[in-house]
Amino acid sequence: MDTKANKPRVTLLHYLVQEAESEHKQVLLFADDLVDTLTAAARLSIDALTSELNQLAASVNQIDKQLENASTNVQESFEKFVKIAKKDVKKLKDLLDKILKLKKTIIQHFCENDKSFKIEEFLGIFKSFCEKVQQCRQENAQRKLQEEKAEKRRKEREALIALKKKAPEKYAPEDDDVCIVDKLLGDIKKGGFKLRHSSSVKRKVSTKKERSTTAKSRVLSTSSGGSLQSVPELPSTNTN
Repeated sequence: MDTKANKPRVTLLHYLVQEAESEHKQVLLFADDLVDTLTAAARLSIDALTSELNQLAASVNQIDKQLENASTNVQESFEKFVKIAKKDVKKLKDLLDKILKLKKTIIQHFCENDKSFKIEEFLGIFKSFCEKVQQCRQENAQRKLQEEKAEKRRKEREALIALKKKAPEKYAPEDDDVCIVDKLLGDIKKGGFKLRHSSSVKRKVSTKKERSTTAKSRVLSTSSGGSLQSVPELPSTNTN
C-alpha cells in the first residue's frame, strides 16, 4: 500500500481510495465503523484474559466451598451472590471459547502459524489499515482542493497574458514597478552602462609597481659593488 505514484506523497492506497470514492463511496464506510472497535480490541490479550478468567472462577469456587462450613446467616447472605457469580463466569468462559474458535478460523483462512499467531497483533494490523484509509481520504480531499486552486490561478494567468498580447500598451509596466537591479542588469547587457575602476584602485597598483622597481635596484647595486649602497629612489609617477 506504500507503493509510490508519479505524484508527490501519493501511494497506491491513495489511488484506490480515490477510485472507491468516485465509484462506490459507501464501500469506505467500514473504516469509520471498525476503527474504534478495533482500537479497543487490539489492546486486549487472549492469554491475559484466559489467566484472569481462571483466577476469577477459582475465587468464586473457593467462596462457594467456604459457605458450606459457614453459619446459616452467612449462607443466606452470600448464596444469591455466588449463584449469579457462577453464571457470569460461565458466560465469560463461553465467550472466550467462541473467541478461540474464531481465532482458529482466522489462522486457517490466512494460513498463519498456529503457535506464533496472536489475535491482538492481527487486529492491530486492521486498525492501522482503517486509520490509513481515513488519512488517505483526508489527504485526497486536501490535494483536490489545492489542484482546483492551482488550476484557477493558471487560467487567470493565461487570461492576463492573452489580454497583454491584445493591448500591450494598456498593460505596460510602469517605472515604479520595475526593479532597480533588473534595470541595471538590462543596461549592462545592452552596453549602455560601462564599469569604471576607481582612482584608489589605480593608486594601489601604481604603488606596488614603484616598490617592486626600488627593490630590484637595491639588489643589483649590492651584487655589483660588494657592499650595500644607497640607491636613489625613482620619482613617483602621477597616475592622475
